[in-house]
This record gives sequence, C-alpha cells and structure tokens, in this order.
Amino acid sequence: MAKDISPAEIAANQKCDLFALIFQEIEHNPLLLNENLEMVLEDNPVSNKPEATLVKVGLFRASIRTYVAKHPVSGEVINNLPIMVSSWRENSFH
Repeated sequence: MAKDISPAEIAANQKCDLFALIFQEIEHNPLLLNENLEMVLEDNPVSNKPEATLVKVGLFRASIRTYVAKHPVSGEVINNLPIMVSSWRENSFH
C-alpha cells in the first residue's frame, strides 16, 4: 500500500531535489576549488535534506536558496524562478 505524501513533503522534496542539482554543479565547478571556501548547508526541516547553502570566502558571502516551483497539490507553476542567489561583503551594507 502506497503511503500518502503530504503537501509539505511534496514541497520539501521539490526544493531539495532542485538544490541537489545546484549543489552538484557547485561541487564540480573549477572556479570554486578554493581551500579558503567554506560551505554551510541548510537542511529542510521536513525532509532533513539540504535546500540552501551559505558560501564564505574571506569577507565575501553568497547565499543560494531554492523555493517551491509548483503548487504541491495542483501541480500548477507558482514560481518560474525558484532559485535565489544573494551575495555581499561582510560588514558592508551599502
């Protein structure tokens, strides 16, 4: 008997599956092969799988986050760009 999957689990899996593709690219990108690079993964509380990362190199930071692309019940596209990348320099807010 198949287990019913809740909308929260569907949404969490969407985000984590998308992030897995992004993370695979990050891990194999020669531009990011730097021993000073620190990556902190953020797990989704429903699936306990990574859905975002904070990348640190010296004073520079980048956040890569995934969001739900399709409504977990209807399957309707609700977000055409389910990825957000932010970057900044530590202690620099202008």
